Amino acid sequence: MEREALEFDVQFVGAGPAGLAGAIHLADLVAKHHAAATAAGQPPLPELNIAVLEKSSEVGTHGISGAIMDPRALRELIPDYAAKGCPIEAPVATDDVYILFEKSEFRLPFVPPALHNHGNVIVSLGELCKWLAAQAEERGVLIATETPAQVPLLDGSKLIGVRTGDKGVDKHGERKPTYQPGADCLARLTVLCEGPRGTIGKQLEKSLGLTTGKQPQVYATGVKELWEVPAGRAQKGRVIHTMNWPLPASTFGGGFIYGLSDSLWYVGFVTGLDAQDPTSDPHGNLQRLKTHPLVSALLEGGKPVSYGAKAI
Repeated sequence: MEREALEFDVQFVGAGPAGLAGAIHLADLVAKHHAAATAAGQPPLPELNIAVLEKSSEVGTHGISGAIMDPRALRELIPDYAAKGCPIEAPVATDDVYILFEKSEFRLPFVPPALHNHGNVIVSLGELCKWLAAQAEERGVLIATETPAQVPLLDGSKLIGVRTGDKGVDKHGERKPTYQPGADCLARLTVLCEGPRGTIGKQLEKSLGLTTGKQPQVYATGVKELWEVPAGRAQKGRVIHTMNWPLPASTFGGGFIYGLSDSLWYVGFVTGLDAQDPTSDPHGNLQRLKTHPLVSALLEGGKPVSYGAKAI
């Protein structure tokens, strides 16, 4: 079957914060070297064709997390990010860590270093990715949406590109009248930024033996809801992390509640997938967390306006 071939110098697979930041940084390095060559009276360097391949129809659609971000790396990448309108929801104002029991809670008198967020900011990962994509496009980076990388293209043990998924195929794998074969996206360098269990990465683990002799990965599922509550019930910049209930002591995980404004909370729960109990339910754990008196009081009178879940 004849497939369209697209050729790039460098392609990043996945328009999450890693792929977009990588493309921006590379484009800035190229521009810096061009400027240095011009200043020295040297011939201009060849242009680099940089692309970011994204499976969704719009950048940010798969970035569902409400997240706390240390802005240090963003400051190094784009020093004037605030002036450029980076979508920061709120700076972290307060940190609380609670150990939950079924009907009560104990607030830790200190915040463990790993959960200390002074100087950090609360962001919507989806909105942040949209903004980063715009910054990349300003630098000449191609953002190719609706381009799901499905098959790695190898030359021996070298990754030379990826093949995108065929379109117009029904659930039985049969071609519909709208069938369109995927394209071969070839590059001198392909950078995988697919997340914790990427389609290409999983296949390369086997074909290139990437996990042979390595400790196995440990995964978790994070489930999140955005809640709209009556004005004044949420606290902008407040960060709450919870431990213990509703999980048994043998299972990794805990809850998080982040205040975006005086009427919006991110509420979520993380459950380790190496739980000894095979009936452990990440989605159910979030629903149980919301029934705790500490959490239900924060959500009283409100309603969920969006929901999502992702692997960690």
